[in-house]
This record gives sequence, structure tokens and C-alpha cells, in this order.
Amino acid sequence: MQLNKDFRKSIDALYKDDYYLRFIRQNFSDWIEEKWNGYVIPEVLLQELVELCRKRDELLLTHVKETYEENPESLVIDVRKMLKDEKHFFQQHKIKQCGSNGKQSNEGIEMFKKKCSKLQKELRQYSENMKERSLCQKHIQDLNEQLDLQRSSSANGIQHPGRPKMEEMVQNQHNELEKVANKIDIKTKNISSQITEIKTKGKEVHSDLKNKMKEWKRQLQLAYVDLCSSPSPDPLATWYKEFGRILYDMVRIYETSPWMII
Repeated sequence: MQLNKDFRKSIDALYKDDYYLRFIRQNFSDWIEEKWNGYVIPEVLLQELVELCRKRDELLLTHVKETYEENPESLVIDVRKMLKDEKHFFQQHKIKQCGSNGKQSNEGIEMFKKKCSKLQKELRQYSENMKERSLCQKHIQDLNEQLDLQRSSSANGIQHPGRPKMEEMVQNQHNELEKVANKIDIKTKNISSQITEIKTKGKEVHSDLKNKMKEWKRQLQLAYVDLCSSPSPDPLATWYKEFGRILYDMVRIYETSPWMII
């Protein structure tokens, strides 16, 4: 089982005065976690430990025999105290980490959601500006066609009193088109900036969720050896589901936006 650096220091502190006990715990952890649940027979456990030490380390074998051979019950007392202290550390670590990490993940997703909602609004406004630009361009085209007809007929001596008014309308439409173009330019810069922010925030949220998954797997390992309660996958599943839904909505909106064709 892999522990983070700070927590490993806390566990190691339990054995700072007993090198041999730490060696036993670290090298025979599978045996301890398998054999030391429920009712135990001290003499049997001591004999099994002696056999393990004989295969691993002669000095450790000598220490185990000298320390526990006359009183096997003391081995049970030492190991059970060790497991009890470890369980306390694990539980404290779990209580400390789960609450803050859960809040951090939720806040990260909410911030990501807000940024995506803001971008969606910008894309909708951009779409409206593009439609407005198309209407202006179409109106200018229609007016220019009418002006061309008037110019052509004027060459044949036909007078058109409304022509100056129409030329003014064309100029007004060009002015309006310029305003819309400025709006589109501003929106384009805003959208580009927001997309960059969303990519950055999305990577942060994804990294945070991956860390939470590692933490959940670690807690599942602890629960397997009865060092903490079994962690619920529900919060993690909810966060991943919400993150995925936001990404799906963004891709769908982004791909259907006029932004994609400029």
C-alpha cells in the first residue's frame, strides 16, 4: 500500500524507537493483515514469524527469539498496539483529507461550469452579431442593385428624385455594418481568451479528479484491511458525470457555432 510522504512520516514515527518492529511491519505486512484478525494463538503466530525471519534476516530472527520466545503473548500485545495506532492515524488522515478534497473538487467543477456558461453566452451573442452582419450585407446588396438600376436608367435620361435618399441609406447601412464588425471583433477576442481559460481550468479539474480517484482507491485499500470505513464512490461518480456533461454541452455548442467558420 502506497502512502503519501507526510503520512508515511507519521506512520514511521510509531516505530522510531523500535527498528525491528518497523522491519516486521513493513516486510511482513501481508502476513500481519491476514493472520491478526480475530482470535489468535500467540505460540502459533510466533512460530510463523520465526520461519519468516529465518528466510529474510538472521539478526531479526535472533531479536524475535530473544524478545518473544519466553513470552509469546507480548508479541500479540505489541503488534495489536501497533495496528491500533496505525488505524488511528489512518482514520484521522481520512477525516482530514476527505472533507477538504471533496470541497475542492466541487468548487473546481462549479468554477469550470461558470466559465463554460459565460462562454456559451458569448457564443450566442456572437451568433446574433453574425446574423446581424449578414442582414446588413444583404440590405446593402439590395440597395446597391437598386442604385445600379437607377444609374443605368439615368444614363438614358430618366430622373430619380429618391436616389440621394437611397445613397444615404446605403451609407447608413455601411456605418451599421462597421459597428457590427467591431462587435464581432471584440467578441472574437473575448471568446479566444475564454477558450484558453476554459482549457486551463478543465485540465486543472481533470487533474484534481484523477487525484481524487487515486485517493479513493487508496481508501478502498485501507477499507479492505479494515483500517477505515469503505469509501463511497458516489461523490466521485457525480463529479465525473457533471464534468463530462459540461464538456459534452460545450463541444456540441462550440461545433454548431458560427465561430467555427470564421
